[in-house]
Amino acid sequence: MELYDRIRLNSISGGYNHSLAVKNNGRVVAAGDNNWKQCNVLFWNDIISVAAGDEHSVGLKSNGTVVATGENDDGECNVSQWTDIVSVAVGMGYTLGLKNNGTVISTGYNDCGQRSVRKWNNIISIKAGNSHSLGLKSDGTVVAVGDNDFGQRNVSSWKNIISIECGAFTSLGITSDNTVIAAGSDYDDVTSSWTDIVQVTAGTDFIAGLRKDGTVVAVGENKHKQCNVSAWKNIVAISAGANHILGLRSDGKVVAAGYDGEGQCILWGFKNIKIY
Repeated sequence: MELYDRIRLNSISGGYNHSLAVKNNGRVVAAGDNNWKQCNVLFWNDIISVAAGDEHSVGLKSNGTVVATGENDDGECNVSQWTDIVSVAVGMGYTLGLKNNGTVISTGYNDCGQRSVRKWNNIISIKAGNSHSLGLKSDGTVVAVGDNDFGQRNVSSWKNIISIECGAFTSLGITSDNTVIAAGSDYDDVTSSWTDIVQVTAGTDFIAGLRKDGTVVAVGENKHKQCNVSAWKNIVAISAGANHILGLRSDGKVVAAGYDGEGQCILWGFKNIKIY
């Protein structure tokens, strides 16, 4: 299987207080906090994937180049020279790019070594949390760098992994039998009962899983009702922000739950979203 075929392209992405979505025409729509111009994506085009961070946004173009907007105090938006990129991931003040040869490049904040990815190889998927990063290797194992205060890097024993995800202080993996394992914040006793999971996502204090049948399960902090997803149906992708979650339906429309204090759950324009 070619590397491109193994990458789950993200056509929706929840950031700290903003949301992004790629439309069928390759344009991007945004909603939510724009204090750092992280929602200034109107003129982006030919985008196939987006990643929303704490205060910046990144878009992957079909030609393998990358665009970015928003906070850039630590150089997290310095991606204009990147080429041959097949996937992007953003954390708090930093950006990762997966190249088509299975190596990873990065830019931005590196206080915890979350960008220490230069020696990674045979990587097929990347994810970024607050201050830690994960890489899924072609053999189904996972590598991790960065902060480990909550044990979120304790993934060296993971095997037969087909998908990964980072939360703020959590690492999640989907195994080949579509069950979920976790490191970091204590979700293992919960996710052990989840079955038929095809995608996972994580916010600051909650996690969610997309089932094969298009329904969604979620556990964790629910102060803002970010876990109120049990009624969702026909979902094909999910993405969590800090305290909100987005769901892409099979009809190309987006649903949302959780904190909406900056308008990140407003769904105007969030239709005809690209489905891979």
